[in-house]
Amino acid sequence: MQILKKKVKSICPICYNSSNGKIIQKNNLIILKKKCKIHGISETIIETDVNFYKAMINKKQYTNKIKSTKFTIPITKKCNLKCDYCYYFFNKEKDLNLKKIKKLIKNYKGTYISLSGGEPTLKNDLFEIIKFIKKNKQISNLSTNGILLENEKFVKKLKKAGLNMIHFSLNSLDKNILKNMHNKDILNKKIKALKNIKKNEIGILISFLLEKNNNENDLKKITHYCLNNNPFVSEIRIRTTSPTGKYNSKESYYMSEMVELICKIFNISKNDVIQKLKKIKKDKKYCNINIDFLIEYKNKKINTIGWSLHTFIKKYSVEGNIFKLLSKNKITKNIFSKLSIIKYINNKNPINFVLYLLNLIKFKKNLKTLRIGLRVWPNEHTLDLDLINMCPSETLNYDNKKMKFCLSHIYNNAKIKGKEKNFLK
Repeated sequence: MQILKKKVKSICPICYNSSNGKIIQKNNLIILKKKCKIHGISETIIETDVNFYKAMINKKQYTNKIKSTKFTIPITKKCNLKCDYCYYFFNKEKDLNLKKIKKLIKNYKGTYISLSGGEPTLKNDLFEIIKFIKKNKQISNLSTNGILLENEKFVKKLKKAGLNMIHFSLNSLDKNILKNMHNKDILNKKIKALKNIKKNEIGILISFLLEKNNNENDLKKITHYCLNNNPFVSEIRIRTTSPTGKYNSKESYYMSEMVELICKIFNISKNDVIQKLKKIKKDKKYCNINIDFLIEYKNKKINTIGWSLHTFIKKYSVEGNIFKLLSKNKITKNIFSKLSIIKYINNKNPINFVLYLLNLIKFKKNLKTLRIGLRVWPNEHTLDLDLINMCPSETLNYDNKKMKFCLSHIYNNAKIKGKEKNFLK
């Protein structure tokens, strides 16, 4: 047994009281071992690839909370689907009224407001809320299953209200798989909605829930859909299932397994990803990785020209300033990827950068840039509060109190079980 992290602040998965633990390597597995004063010791596997985890871990405790940059507001508890994997269990409480929502938006110091639910398109005040966000000079995002967006008039109203971005749930392009995941036949509605969004030129991110032994093969199909519709679709956010809310199964993908799936699709080496992770000195989160690809895409063939892996980007970095300069040019504006350029600049080799520019000129008609965001949601078994401190995203829990996004869902689980008074005590 090897201790990889001596101090981990977590909670007991039974009573939700605070518990202290450590991360150890045991029998080629990475395990979070913690002790509750009441319920004793519990052990949970958090990773199955030792080398991958060691490249990702912050050995020192992280104490400085990252400033919030994204606020997700559940504007309604209602939903028009009954998905078995949903993390949002309650749906009978009263919705926040418009006055309360506007106050939350106005008082938030960050720039990014995401509207969620339930299903936010069911909220009668949706368009007025979006207009208010725009008036408050903030960026608006809509996290939706997309069913009501099959109506183009609805999409046009979103555009007119000033909506900036849509996080669109698309877990499969197979009719039967999608029906089994959502308990409803909705593929045609989603395809029609996507066409409407594209036609009305609203930016979109595809949100893909990866469920073990179910829709793995669809990940490649979804990737090709995104590349065929790039730059309309600029990112796929892949998230794992988690035993929170309605979902009970503990079987899920580990981060290393998700990375391996992506490496196969884009023909890159998993070992290269590990080496890149090792070079990141601090502030790494094994629950969150972003990989940016520069691709020559022709006849459904993916030729990865360059890729860059980042968890954090400094606001005033040299790379950022160079990208800002290049993006002012109309020609380079749509074909330069900030994070792809970083790879070449970081090499500190001007020859490589020149070759990169030549590649852009040569392949510009078929050149695509696509970000893959990987998320492994923490739960009461795997929670490491160090990672929560590093999270820039906030939301409201069931008591309508602001809390870190992932932590709120764990709190909601505690409330479902009547243990919310114990939470982190």
